[in-house]
Amino acid sequence: CSANVAPEQPRRNAGRDVHVAPTVLTPLNILHHGAVNGTTGSCHRLQLDADNAILIDCGLFQGAETSGGDESTRHQIEFRLDDVRALIVTHVHIDHIGRLPYLLAAGFRGPIICTTPSATLLPLVIEDALKVGFTRDERLIKGALALIKSLTQPLDYGHWQTIIDHPTSPVHVRLQRAGHILGSAYAEIDIGIGPKSQRVVFSGDLGAPHAPLLPAPKSPQPEPWWRIRATKSFMCPMQTLPGLTALPTRLMTAPPIRPTV
Repeated sequence: CSANVAPEQPRRNAGRDVHVAPTVLTPLNILHHGAVNGTTGSCHRLQLDADNAILIDCGLFQGAETSGGDESTRHQIEFRLDDVRALIVTHVHIDHIGRLPYLLAAGFRGPIICTTPSATLLPLVIEDALKVGFTRDERLIKGALALIKSLTQPLDYGHWQTIIDHPTSPVHVRLQRAGHILGSAYAEIDIGIGPKSQRVVFSGDLGAPHAPLLPAPKSPQPEPWWRIRATKSFMCPMQTLPGLTALPTRLMTAPPIRPTV
């Protein structure tokens, strides 16, 4: 999803370092490390240039997507990590965060950016997943949870945070309510400044619009062009659609669609 926008002034977390991009960012690519042939294992890569990328979610494969092979091998992180500047978590369902222990084992030590409620829930969900599927060793579990907590950067809804501090191509993220579960969000990522800036939106899971406990998601600000990819029984392979103002409602009210990007 991209459009020409001018980013608002981002918020920087006190005491947090930001990465400095070595070069001016080039045209974007979106790669998928999960939720490609099915609906679980959501993990999407926004490749900013040859040396800078952002991950959005890192979920566990479940159900039929784990059959016919060794499950632990299936979840190993085999993609490049040295250029990943941050992991953005849209929500704490296991099919969106379940590969986080594998990501840490593979060497990821960047910031984990999520909403403030998700930051509270994330270690609880991972602790349960570790005990059920990995180990009962309290020392290992406590070590993993301590690492996750040290990397987690809570971000309030509607506030900008800098991911890459670059004079001409800074990268900022803002999380907006998705109305899916407590703490769920869709991510707006702004790249660059001025008329050549771009905005990419990753939806995570949206809705439902009339849940009694959670505010319904509101559409992003309308932009000239958006790219949408949805998975479930319906696939819209990177179609380009003009405007997005009414789109989340249509996606939520036309089951069984669940947008992932």
